[in-house]
Amino acid sequence: MLKRRSPGMAGKNEYVGGFRGDSEAQTPLLSAGKAAIGGASILSCVATLANTILGTGILELSHAFSATGLVVGVVLLCFFACCAAFTLHLLAESARTVTGVDPNTGARLDSSFSLDHTAAFVPPGSTRSQDLLYRSSGASSPVYSDQDRLTLADPSQPLPDELKPQKSSFYLVADAAVPRFSFLVDTAVAVKCFGVAVSYLIVVGDMMPDAMKFILGDDGPPFWLSRQTWIVAGWLLVVPMAFAKTLDALKFTSSFAVAVVMGVVAMTILYAVDPDLDGCDDADDDGCPGETVVIPDSPKDTFAVLTLFVFCFTCHQNIFTICNEIKRNTRKNVNRVIFIAVSMCFSLCLLVAIAGYSMYGDVLLPEGKDNILPHMPSNEATTAARIGLTLMVLFSYPLQAHPSRNSALSLVNSCFGIETDAAAGPQVDLRFIAFTVVFLIASLAIALVTESLGMVMGIVGAVGSTTVSFLLPGAVYFRLHPWPHWKRYGAAFVFCIGCIIMPLALVFIFL
Repeated sequence: MLKRRSPGMAGKNEYVGGFRGDSEAQTPLLSAGKAAIGGASILSCVATLANTILGTGILELSHAFSATGLVVGVVLLCFFACCAAFTLHLLAESARTVTGVDPNTGARLDSSFSLDHTAAFVPPGSTRSQDLLYRSSGASSPVYSDQDRLTLADPSQPLPDELKPQKSSFYLVADAAVPRFSFLVDTAVAVKCFGVAVSYLIVVGDMMPDAMKFILGDDGPPFWLSRQTWIVAGWLLVVPMAFAKTLDALKFTSSFAVAVVMGVVAMTILYAVDPDLDGCDDADDDGCPGETVVIPDSPKDTFAVLTLFVFCFTCHQNIFTICNEIKRNTRKNVNRVIFIAVSMCFSLCLLVAIAGYSMYGDVLLPEGKDNILPHMPSNEATTAARIGLTLMVLFSYPLQAHPSRNSALSLVNSCFGIETDAAAGPQVDLRFIAFTVVFLIASLAIALVTESLGMVMGIVGAVGSTTVSFLLPGAVYFRLHPWPHWKRYGAAFVFCIGCIIMPLALVFIFL
């Protein structure tokens, strides 16, 4: 039986902002100041969600289109964007249900709720409805004071502390809905973040040799033109940052990351539409541009790249931070954030995918040639983009090490009953160091022997992203909202889609 607790009573091992760990190690994803007390604007929330979506996955979409063809690629991109928006909505609804938030006002519900894990969930009544009931009868309402009522009537005003709900998190919601499988949250986050960190090192190995060829020339020292050299160099740069327990110093990279991605998007579109720019100037053979097709000849390649579309729109771990930090956590406000962020990112992804595919066609299909940027000619603009993208992913590497390590430590605590917080004394520091070292060495080793960014992202998408984007949102909403309605049927649908995509994609990736 789970009872809703009042705000501020979350334990130190609970998730805060989407991941579990010591409270001092948590960093708000939104800007400092008002965001930390639930005063973030819709615009800042949109920027946070969009920044999570727009990452290295956008570089792989042209490769995905080379496998699916133009029409199927557009349909799949649209389908998975809609699925992402729907499952984000399901998680936001589930977060409000578990923490007792009125979806119309964003205020805390006064009545607590209980959940018997073997029985149906009974949602609380709306506090706003209770207030109106008292007032309609002519009685004085004990639910809201007159000042509270005025505040709630103005959605532009942040809530006072006494009306703010408990913070939500992925783990808290999953544990309330499916406690036996709440460990899947830690597993999915650990796997996904580790895979993304590996992909970042692969991007460094793809970008820097081409940048150095332009700077030093083709006859430059082989050491500086080696892929392995730059992967190791980038890895050495991020080692100190990976051991950091707080990430405050890295918050400035969000704006830099968005600027780099927007620059790559603009450059790709220019090369595709400007007849004076030839994307195949530096091609090693006469096969560039390759053939483009509308419908794929074989479904095998299409199934193999399905999870690239899933990976591209995975940002679900951050919807709980949005719910916690938005000025008013109402259904309307959060839906607006989701719609704007996903629509904007879908438009950018579609432009890059079509532009890159029209430039290179099936040249992007073979393994190891799936990243669009290395195919572009070497000049000042593309070299700046390659260096900028390298810096972006290197600064983002610790942002993956941090939640992956926290989730791994949490799994150890859950499976073996080992304390992973400050109460464990010096032993927790040893485990912190041990998991960080394992994370660093394993990610470096895989990046050095793997040249295909698409394969890494495909595997990460099949396991981590599918779990976070389809399985958990569908299962959580279905469990917490048992009465028949269309969203419950939709939750069951996306859960089934996830159950199909994960094994199917893994089989075709390795065939």
